[in-house]
Amino acid sequence: MIKRTLVSRLFITSAFVVYLFSIGTQHVSAAPYTDSIESIYHVGLDGSTQVEQSINFTRQTSESYPERFSVLVGDEKIYNVRVVSGGVSLESTLLNNEISVVIPQELGVKQDFLIELYYTYDDIVTVNGQLHEISLPVFTSSGDIEVVNQDLSIVTPLEWGSVSFSSQIAARTEYLEDSIITNFSIVPTAHKSLFNIVFGSEQWFNIEATYRLVNNQDVPVQQEIALLPVVENYQDVSIISLEPKPESVRIDQDSNILALYELEPQSKQSIVFTGTVRLYSTHSTPTGSSLEDRLSYTIPDTYWESNDPAIKDILATENIDSAQQIFDYVSSHLTYSSDRALTEDVYRFGALEALKHTNQAVCMEFTDLMIALLRAAGIPAREVNGYTHFSGNEVVNLPTISDELHAWVEYWDDQKGWVFADPTWTSATGSDYFSQFDLRHIVFVRHGISSQYPLSAGAYRDKGDSTRHIVVNVLSQSPHEGTPIKDWVIDMNARELSLWERFIVWLKKLLRFE
Repeated sequence: MIKRTLVSRLFITSAFVVYLFSIGTQHVSAAPYTDSIESIYHVGLDGSTQVEQSINFTRQTSESYPERFSVLVGDEKIYNVRVVSGGVSLESTLLNNEISVVIPQELGVKQDFLIELYYTYDDIVTVNGQLHEISLPVFTSSGDIEVVNQDLSIVTPLEWGSVSFSSQIAARTEYLEDSIITNFSIVPTAHKSLFNIVFGSEQWFNIEATYRLVNNQDVPVQQEIALLPVVENYQDVSIISLEPKPESVRIDQDSNILALYELEPQSKQSIVFTGTVRLYSTHSTPTGSSLEDRLSYTIPDTYWESNDPAIKDILATENIDSAQQIFDYVSSHLTYSSDRALTEDVYRFGALEALKHTNQAVCMEFTDLMIALLRAAGIPAREVNGYTHFSGNEVVNLPTISDELHAWVEYWDDQKGWVFADPTWTSATGSDYFSQFDLRHIVFVRHGISSQYPLSAGAYRDKGDSTRHIVVNVLSQSPHEGTPIKDWVIDMNARELSLWERFIVWLKKLLRFE
């Protein structure tokens, strides 16, 4: 996906003004210059991009004036550099994507002055399946310059569609005849030197999942595996094959699709699922859960110790009670540990233990703590296990474990219904995974009624087995094979029905009524 390391920094060199009373060497504790930046990126269909940047400098001291400043715009090659102030071209040089500008004294001594930069990128767009992804540099304060305001506008072809995900929610979107203008007011964070934007409304994947079942007993046993579920307004699943066929299939209260197999004594069995997944829109499910059902998602469970005084004290001492406040607390209070995530058979702390190991969290701890706090606040919440698809070229070290398995949160909002939130990725990347969600979190299983059952695809394996059991490929276009998995469930359960019962099932499918 994101394959570049773009970092923008401003550097300034000052010439101290020596007054008669010799203040030229006086120490200045605050940054002597502040600037506001407006950037416009005009992106063509081929990815070539024309950039316009206006940098407004304000001097905070009379002790010095700038002689030169530099802008580092990352490692993507730029050319056609031009620097202007007040309609007059300024002397500049370009070396290793660092633009260095000479500031004339008559300009530098002003309290405020504006410098405009113009340059071109060959291609800053990565095509990922049906999505177009762009990673833009964020200016950061450096040396004598404090960046106080940063606005970004990106003009993209209309056929790419609108933004499906970005590091921050867009401030405004304008639709023109053949293009879309998306505007952002960037809030700097400690995490971000990049601003990521994804255009497109859906993404398709082909998936193969292997389930390895083991029966070490001397009697036959039955075991269930969780197939990929449908998630209303977010995920559609079609099944191409499941071999061998199960004894039966059921759908539980969390909408998990569970296939039942019978294993002979002292035996092993491998089951292979192949299918397609479509992710689309922004996840929210306003229907499908009664008030009585939702109350079962507010009780404590293993790893979700919502009735423990330590959990309740956090709500009181931090004065938090909303989903947003709890999300912010968890994503800022815990620190993601990449080293621990790579540990084989990583131990699940649960919410209480996570509070004792705040710098050793992986996605499970972020998720468990947020669920415990949400439930303690009376907000229905459950865990989602799934797969996070990325190419491995991202600048940030996205938090995943073996097979890219990942855990995140689903909570109930009275206006939106069930909503996804990922405190792990917000903590690790600085992007907003509360107000929006991306199109690369594939849902494998939901844990609400139980914090542990059923297991997610990718977790059915022999002890010590580190081979990949999940293979996911992004598709450049929508496929034309497979059966919608809900229809497949109906067909499986209709195998032993009478002719009349089969007719009723067929009629329900025809009417899409279940």
